[in-house]
Order: sequence, then structure tokens, then C-alpha cells
Amino acid sequence: MKIILVAVRYALNGRFLQPLSLSCGSLRFVSFSFKAADLTIERNPALKPKPDPSTLVFGKQFSDHMLTVSWSEAGGWQAPQIKPFQNLSLHPASSALHYSIELFEGMKAFRGVDNRIRLFRPMLNMERMYRSTERSCLPLFDKGELIKCINKLVEIDREWVPYSTDASLYIRPTFIGTEPSLGVSRAGHALLFVIIGPVGPYFATGGFSPVSLLADPRYVRAWRGGVGEYKMGGWVFTIISQKNVFTPPDLTIERNPALKPKPDPSTLVFGKQFSDHMLTVSWSEAGGWQAPQIKPFQNLSLHPASSALHYSIEVRECVSHMALTTFLSFIQNKIDFISQVWCFYLNSIRCSATT
Repeated sequence: MKIILVAVRYALNGRFLQPLSLSCGSLRFVSFSFKAADLTIERNPALKPKPDPSTLVFGKQFSDHMLTVSWSEAGGWQAPQIKPFQNLSLHPASSALHYSIELFEGMKAFRGVDNRIRLFRPMLNMERMYRSTERSCLPLFDKGELIKCINKLVEIDREWVPYSTDASLYIRPTFIGTEPSLGVSRAGHALLFVIIGPVGPYFATGGFSPVSLLADPRYVRAWRGGVGEYKMGGWVFTIISQKNVFTPPDLTIERNPALKPKPDPSTLVFGKQFSDHMLTVSWSEAGGWQAPQIKPFQNLSLHPASSALHYSIEVRECVSHMALTTFLSFIQNKIDFISQVWCFYLNSIRCSATT
């Protein structure tokens, strides 16, 4: 019985698979970091009015500028840019939207009574972000260079740091995979960006007032061998949402006037080419489901704080004639794994019997 427990413990800890998952960091590409000295700045000509600190809530308002740094496997890191706050243009197949290749940090800057602006322990946030980056198989970077870029962003938008001891400037560094293809693999394209904005207390009850919390063991985001120690997506497990429906008769169609040539079937690889059209359906809590649309294939324009980019609030499905084969292969892999555990147990019994 003791031998069985040892085998089960190995299975639950994922120790048969652990060397494979950890090998990603050691075998991964080498990437030189971006440099703060290469930072370019584009000022926003239309500055927004600053909100009253007493009316602030968490994560709803953003400053006039943002920081972006692009990376590709072919070209490495590009020069960092501070630019006017704007939506991100992402390919619909971007890996962050399908496979949650994404991570983020949460930092704060405060305005002291001496009017000086201070970041709270930024190097600790950078250390964790670096670990999360390594776990995500995204390109590594120089932590000090990123802090220099963030400092410059805060300096440019310093008037967004509230003149209040009850509010602060929230800083959200985010790193997403933007690989424009389907298939589970490390991203060959990535985008690191930072958005900032003034915030009040996280909970509506106030900064130091008690709150009631629900701990439900049915929904968890951290497990043995998982990513609970990293600041990554996967927060959908803790969110309960309401359901609504849309009706197919409301479908509208916009034909693509520029049809692409069809590829030679013998040259096809998985998830690299896409058709001329796409289907989109928007929803909001206030307005419910909007009419579905078939439109020309195009990049998605997403707000930099979109929940899919930070908390992996996303689902996907794959439908094809190969779906059954994939499912059977998945079951076979599980059977093979159980067989390994069983063989380990039987061999252990034989060893015990011979001794």
C-alpha cells in the first residue's frame, strides 16, 4: 500500500512531466533586452481632465500615455515607445487570446506630503514579472531598463498621480504573446506594454474597512505544478458571470471586396492561414448581446485593459473532422500515463519480493 501511495504522489505532483515543462527556460531562444536610452516619446496633443480623487474607483480611468515595447523572434526587441493612450490592434489569432500567454504586474506610485512621487518597491514587482516571463516562455528583459521606462512614463503623466493620501497611481505592466497563428507553442511575437491610471480603494468599503469574502473550494486558480506563484492569467476561475443569448436571425453580413488567393493544400500547416471573413458578437452588461456580424477578416481593436489580456477571461473551441481523433489521442495519452504508474507499482512489488 505504501508503494501505491508513492506512485500516486508522483503522479499528482506531475514529476513524470516536470522536466519537460521546466526545459522551456533552458532551451529557449536568447533575446537581448530593450534599452531605456532608446526610448522615443510621442506626446498626446489632447490631454484629458484629471478626476476628483474623492470619486476614484479602482481600474476605471487611465492617463494620457502608455508604454509599449514590441518583440519578435526574427528581429528581437524593438525600441520602447511612450505614446498617446490608445487601443491595441491585435490579430484575431494572437496567442494571448487563445492560449493565455500573458502576464501582468500591479504596482503603485504615491504623492507624498512633500509633493514628491515615489514608486513602492518596484524591484520586487520586476523580480516576479521576470519569473512569470520565464514561466510563460516569453522573451526575457532587463528589469532595470523596464523600471527606467516606467519612471519616465510616470514622470510624463505625473499630474495623474492624485494629490491625496487616500488615492494613488496604479501601474499595470503587461506582457502578452501576439503570435498570429493557432497551435500550442511558445510565441514568436510578443508585446510588453504599461498603462497607468489614478485609483481609489480596491474595495468599495474603503481602504481599511472590513470586507466579506467567499472562499469556494470548487473554483481555484492555483494548484500543484500550476502557476499560482506567478502573476498570470487564469482568474476566470474566480469569476461567476451571468448568461444571455443572441438570436441568429439578427446576423448581418459585410462581404470582403478583396478576396485572397487560396493556398495549395499540399503546403498547408496548422493555424497559419485564415479565410476572408470572421464572425464577431459583442456583449456588454448594460446592453446585452449585440447582433452578430460576419465581416472581412481584420485585426481586433482592444482596450489595453481588456480583461482577456490580463485575466484570461476567454474561451475557445476547435471544430473539425479531426476532433474525434484528437479526443481519442488525448484519452490514449492518459491511459499510457496510468500504465506507467501501474508498471512502476508492479516493478516495485517484484523488487520487494526478491529481497
